[in-house]
Amino acid sequence: MNLKYMKVITRKRLRNNFSFGKESDKTKPFAKKSYNLFTLIDQTDELLNRGYDFVEPIYMVVEVDDDERPKSCTRQEPGSLRRPYRDAIAFKENMYFEALMKKI
Repeated sequence: MNLKYMKVITRKRLRNNFSFGKESDKTKPFAKKSYNLFTLIDQTDELLNRGYDFVEPIYMVVEVDDDERPKSCTRQEPGSLRRPYRDAIAFKENMYFEALMKKI
């Protein structure tokens, strides 16, 4: 499968999932998400057969943990050169696939 043409959304990490509705609430669209694309396709096919429809088709989400103070990775060298030094800045990313669906 070619993911080159898939829509990619980058957003700040959601601390709670209250930004979208739940599957039990029929009036609001809800987000169906999965870390595996083929699992999400199976789940959305099942929901399409039960009378749901896409509000937004499947897209890739990259969540970035946007802390004000990024954590730094430190590494120590063995032997007499034991001094910590900055290796890189560690930003946490979370990637998954998502689709917005609603009961029609």
